Amino acid sequence: MRKITPELTEEISKFTSPETVAKDEAIEVSNYRELRKHIAQLSYANKDCILFYRGQKEDYKNTKSGKSTFYPSLYRGERLDKHELKYRWEKLNIASEIFIKKLKSKYPSKTYIVKRKRIVQWSILQHYEVTETPLIDVTQSLKVACSFAVLDNDNEYAYIYAFALPYFTNRISVNSEHYLTNVRLLSVAPPQALRPYYQEGFLIGEDEFSETYTNKDELDLNNRLVAKFKFKNNSAFWGESERALTKDDLYPQDDEIEALCKEVSIELFDVLAKKHINVDVILQSIGRAGTKDISFTVDGKDLDDAIATLEENKARLGYQELHSERNIAKLSIVGAGMMSNPGVAAKMFESLYNEGVNINMISTSEIRVTVLINEKDGVRAMNAVHDAFNLAD
Repeated sequence: MRKITPELTEEISKFTSPETVAKDEAIEVSNYRELRKHIAQLSYANKDCILFYRGQKEDYKNTKSGKSTFYPSLYRGERLDKHELKYRWEKLNIASEIFIKKLKSKYPSKTYIVKRKRIVQWSILQHYEVTETPLIDVTQSLKVACSFAVLDNDNEYAYIYAFALPYFTNRISVNSEHYLTNVRLLSVAPPQALRPYYQEGFLIGEDEFSETYTNKDELDLNNRLVAKFKFKNNSAFWGESERALTKDDLYPQDDEIEALCKEVSIELFDVLAKKHINVDVILQSIGRAGTKDISFTVDGKDLDDAIATLEENKARLGYQELHSERNIAKLSIVGAGMMSNPGVAAKMFESLYNEGVNINMISTSEIRVTVLINEKDGVRAMNAVHDAFNLAD
């Protein structure tokens, strides 16, 4: 995308310059009113463009350049090579095919533009966090951006970024002069997709897409960065008349397209079974933004195969991140009535606590309580539990 030289206000120029805004520290604002005042002045100063926003928990900077970076998810990674890039494109193509198949099956009369335009498919897959795409999310709402910046944020500060983009004229606006495509998602997504309305979501990408690139810097949205701000992550920022949008405000629970995009978790263990990988200690919980976190254990010798299988099927499964841990030990106590006798589990946990053994995960059933611990603590933990229950050698 074409790099711009933003027009800065006199006040903002005290902290940064048009050439160094991506590298300089974010400008601290004390409240939402002050932030809106800065944005209003920047909008007037950059009247040939329209401002869009992103809210983040941290100011992610490139370790080499020291600049804030905003790459589309498909291009993220400082050591991204051509093989990984090819793999990501393949995953995206597979994800698109699966999504269209599911969408046509459930809503046969409402898929025309989605079926015809791959950028619309990518926009939905990106917005619902299904897989990596060559697009990046922004919003036209400053309040939405600020709300995302504080959502599930335990840090002291939250960050807001303002980008100057060409005025959009259609649902999908392609600007060849600035090498940009702007997708107004709420205008192209099926009507069952509620999230784009709640988040006022737009997707930004290149004007032409290629599965290779010669200059990764051209893909960075920091080329359009006008200013970046930070504010203290507390209620005082909002004042008496405003408040942050909640998770339910940003992620409506009755979004049918979100449900469609999540209809993949049941396939997870089917894929593993076909690879003859034994799965044990399966736990599912609700994670951030309504996503499901699924944790399970496999035999140590099967871990590499399990990881490879999941990565091969990421587009079909639609998960966001995959984390694995080695050197884990599993310790269980077995007996009738475990769930109806909580004192048994409490005795187990207390013995491990007294021994200084950290518990990573707990699984319970009617006949078994299982904990996952570090492998190095295995023997010590077993002896502690053994002694707590006065078991014979």
